[in-house]
Amino acid sequence: MILDENFIKENEPIVLTDREIFTRIWTEPRLVMKYINDNSYDKFVVFLLVIGGISNAFDRIVSSDLFINQPLIVLVGIGLVLAGLSGWLGNYIYAAILTWTGKAFDGKAHSSDVFRVCAYAMIPSIFLILIVFLQLFVFGFEVFRDDFDTNSLGAGELAIYFGLALLTVVFGVWSLVIFVVGLSEVQKFSIGKAIGNLLLSMLVILIPAFFAALILLS
Repeated sequence: MILDENFIKENEPIVLTDREIFTRIWTEPRLVMKYINDNSYDKFVVFLLVIGGISNAFDRIVSSDLFINQPLIVLVGIGLVLAGLSGWLGNYIYAAILTWTGKAFDGKAHSSDVFRVCAYAMIPSIFLILIVFLQLFVFGFEVFRDDFDTNSLGAGELAIYFGLALLTVVFGVWSLVIFVVGLSEVQKFSIGKAIGNLLLSMLVILIPAFFAALILLS
């Protein structure tokens, strides 16, 4: 059902509440993405981009020696600033790249459509933020250090550590699933082509970055 491309009747009107958008996207991402796309539903775009930006940047912030021992409110403030810059601008650029590479697969979306998908696919990031705060509460800032030693943890702490790590992977994977389904919906092509669109966009980004790195290091 989650990846089913044919279960939505084309002429059946879709009406969702805000609550249903955030709950049904977990089990019916295509239905929700169709509603969002058909109605150009931008209500939570800014909020989700900020949350997603914080989630992606927060562990890097707290693991940086530059911000070590800073109050949590300071780290959150820095995260908000970085989220506003990287979340909005970065996803807008990436949406443009996905729209361009999607034409190779006969994609139909505009960059604004893909940008909206980028935002709503970040709904699992809300829970990733909660996981980060739980990690900070239980283990402190050291949990984000590369040299964090799990051997010093007790049995209960180990269970919490690996449980939160597993949840992080689950929410990350589910965010990707929602994104692929949403991209398939707005581009009007199959899940396979959506994955191809995603991989091609990564090549467009990584190949120039690779050659740029070679030039800088030579």
